[in-house]
Amino acid sequence: MLAPSISAVSPPPVPDNVPRTPTKPTKPTKPLAAYNGLPEDVIYVIISFVCPKGLTTLDNASRVSKGFRMHAKRKLNIYRKLLKPRSNADLKWRVKQWLKDSRAAENRFGHISDWDTSEITTMRELFCAAEEARGVGLKAAMFDEDISRWNTSKVTCMLNMFQFAASFKGDLSKWDVSNVTDFRNCFYEALSFDSDLSSWNVKNCKRFDGMFSRVPLTSELSSWDMSSAISLRMMFAGSTFNRDIGTWDVSNVTQMASMFAGAEYFDRDLSGWDVSNVQNMSCMFCNASSFNGDVSSWNTISVRDMEDMFSGCVKFNSDISKWQVRGVLSMEGMFCNCKSFRCDLSKWDVSLVQGMERLFRGLVPPGYSGLNIRNAYSVKRMFHGADNFDRSVVKSWGMSERALEGMFTGPERKLKERAAKLLDGVLTEGLHE
Repeated sequence: MLAPSISAVSPPPVPDNVPRTPTKPTKPTKPLAAYNGLPEDVIYVIISFVCPKGLTTLDNASRVSKGFRMHAKRKLNIYRKLLKPRSNADLKWRVKQWLKDSRAAENRFGHISDWDTSEITTMRELFCAAEEARGVGLKAAMFDEDISRWNTSKVTCMLNMFQFAASFKGDLSKWDVSNVTDFRNCFYEALSFDSDLSSWNVKNCKRFDGMFSRVPLTSELSSWDMSSAISLRMMFAGSTFNRDIGTWDVSNVTQMASMFAGAEYFDRDLSGWDVSNVQNMSCMFCNASSFNGDVSSWNTISVRDMEDMFSGCVKFNSDISKWQVRGVLSMEGMFCNCKSFRCDLSKWDVSLVQGMERLFRGLVPPGYSGLNIRNAYSVKRMFHGADNFDRSVVKSWGMSERALEGMFTGPERKLKERAAKLLDGVLTEGLHE
């Protein structure tokens, strides 16, 4: 443990036989064993507060009476107890006091950077700047103290820990997060955060939902062990992240909805991902305007929802003709405004798909005439804005005119409003689940 700061400790009473003039301590010159095993931090307490002029080394500090050294040791033990929160609730209460008045909290508990969190098991919403969290939203948004030495080895939950903490940019590279199972929204909209997290051990974590949403993260994460992950929903939504994560083991993941929604810079090779257990890919790359990764070999047999999956993905043109989509129920807006998409999907089995609204809005892909859309309950605006569409193929679909109503047209104003709200909607949905 580092020596306590002078501002955080009240000096013990000075024995009558010791002059009261404190002097600045100097670097120790002898090993501690020479002083009957007196801990270094206790000696620093002595030197900092009660040593007379000239007594500035460990050698001279040994002249201080044994009685006083014992007294200083007791004082230090009391100080250590003050630094250690008694429970998870106690830590949360202390943080609240710190956010309200850091000077008063430091005088009472010591500096926040020295707190002993070795027994803490949850840090849920600890620095969350959401106003409803604890009524200290604005001050939490300004928090940026050094907590790099906190012991997080027993922590299992970091849900919403730094959510909306817009000023926080602390170094968390050495934190032990090996027991954390829930990182949901941990850094959501922490607009200044960009710590190196490359060495974090996340092998036990299951939930990463919204973890880096709207975060300017540049850290390498390629070495993360994601084998326990089950949900990556919104993980990088709205983020500037663009690092290689192609080697991640996502074989147990079931949720990837909005994972890269609005991640305008992301364009990495994800061809090696095993997505065979993923059930929800809705909005996964929505408005990821740079993405054109090779996802042709993905096994999508378990996916049920592909709504808006590539909506606004203006550069995307991967060959996904061999995807198995026979279990998909919704493809609404899946390729909406995918201006570069030219893949022939004529071999897709879409017999179970019910929602096809806006599916190809703004484009006419090859092989569209071969799609079996008879079970679709809604095809409104399916080809809205697709000027080159051959309407003669409609007859081959065997659908009534009423069922096909609005396939080629739609209220433009509402479409624009939906497009404007789509990104914000997928980013804010379910933040406090």
